[in-house]
Amino acid sequence: MTWWAPRPASPSAEAWQDFQAAVAWLLGLQLLDLLTTLGALSQGAGEGNPFAAAILDSSGMAGLVQLKLVALLLMLGWLPAYAMVQRPGQPRSVIAWTMLGLVLVLVVLYSGVVVNNLRVLQLVVQP
Repeated sequence: MTWWAPRPASPSAEAWQDFQAAVAWLLGLQLLDLLTTLGALSQGAGEGNPFAAAILDSSGMAGLVQLKLVALLLMLGWLPAYAMVQRPGQPRSVIAWTMLGLVLVLVVLYSGVVVNNLRVLQLVVQP
C-alpha cells in the first residue's frame, strides 16, 4: 500500500500505483537533473557525463535540453510496457517485479546525480 492513496481493490491495481509512483519520481529527478545541470553550467562548471558533454560541445545547451526531453519521453514509455506485462486481477509477475526494480534502481542513481549536481552548483556559486 502506498502512503498517498487508499488501498486498491486488487493486487494488480496496487502494483500499477507503485509503478506509476516510481516512474513519476524518475521523471521528476530527470527534470531536476536538467535544471541543476543547466544551473551549474551557467555558473562555469563542466559537464561530467561524457555523452552529454559531447552533445553540449556539438549542439550547445539546446542539444542538452533536447537530450533530456528525449530521455523523459523514453521513460514515459515504461508505463505502457508495464501495462502490457501486468495482467489485471493477477499478482505482480516476475517481469513486472523486474521492471519495478529497474525503475527503482534508476531512481536511486538519478537521486545521486541530482545530489552531485547540487554539490557542484554549491561549489561554483560560493566565492
